[in-house]
Amino acid sequence: VGAFARAIRRYDDLFSGFVNGEPAKAKAPLPEDSSRRTIDIKGAAYFLDAAGVGICSIPETAWLVGADRPEHSQAVVIVVEHGREPEPENLAHGWIGDAVQATGDMRAGEVAICVAGHIRLMGYSARAHTTTVSALDRERLGVIAGLTVRGGDDRPRHPFLGERFSIAVV
Repeated sequence: VGAFARAIRRYDDLFSGFVNGEPAKAKAPLPEDSSRRTIDIKGAAYFLDAAGVGICSIPETAWLVGADRPEHSQAVVIVVEHGREPEPENLAHGWIGDAVQATGDMRAGEVAICVAGHIRLMGYSARAHTTTVSALDRERLGVIAGLTVRGGDDRPRHPFLGERFSIAVV
């Protein structure tokens, strides 16, 4: 792993300290219509440059074995597209090439952490699940939320991004 990928992982580890927190004491006035609330939450993630957002129920099978289970019943699944990898003959390829996945994971985590923080500021409990800190099977929830499908090798694929994406969950 190159220096750039190591730096990305360090930054990702720093951000992981913000995956959870206390909700605001007062609840924000929200629309009664759940479809309106869904649009608002998805809009926040798209504003932060998510490539796809889906909301689904969290089935029992999505919790990782032995993980703490907060009383959350819904998941906001966030897909972030990986950046362009430099061509092999490009001098930047040597130091950026192995960091594409790490950078995508970090960006997905950032979006999830910001959305979770937004939900907490509205007075509701929310926790981000990232590549480095997760109690949920993010890949499974990607399929359940309708954002990805499993290929013949059981790896998740996005219909437009192929395998060039990262997943985080709130």
